[in-house]
Amino acid sequence: MLRQSLIVLLCLFLTGCGFHLRGVYRFPVFLSSIDLVTPKDATALRQQLERALERNNVTIATGSYRLVISAENVTSQTSIFDIRSQIMNTHLIYTLAYSLISPDQRQHLEGRSIVEQRDYQSSPGSISGGVQESDLAIADMRQDAVQQLLRRLQGVKKEQFNSPAGALWPE
Repeated sequence: MLRQSLIVLLCLFLTGCGFHLRGVYRFPVFLSSIDLVTPKDATALRQQLERALERNNVTIATGSYRLVISAENVTSQTSIFDIRSQIMNTHLIYTLAYSLISPDQRQHLEGRSIVEQRDYQSSPGSISGGVQESDLAIADMRQDAVQQLLRRLQGVKKEQFNSPAGALWPE
């Protein structure tokens, strides 16, 4: 009995302090249905967004608020640290540009781009290892960008669509 009471008390404490599992968000009611538009070459991003939205009880449907992913870009910068040891450092930059458009298509919120960065080291002689490392880093940055986008969406208020600035995204 005491054990059960402690568990209940702990659960109440955790929910009262705002604790929630990563990836679980409370979206505003008007965003319970979203029309998702992504570039044709962003299949992995679209799949991650669909899964994340559906996991948070958001249905993907036309005729509702439209989340438009206008660009998903990855750029890389490579430099060699030491010619003798042939160690390369690669800096990856992942950028996700998006906006949210109202059902009447007259009002929209332009989102600031989400930017994720990662570094990894590889050897030029080991091409396959470098490619795998790059793919893993890009997948990790994409997942982080999706989570960041969902955090921003949960803070959107309907009144923001009526503001003159139109670009008031929550931090």
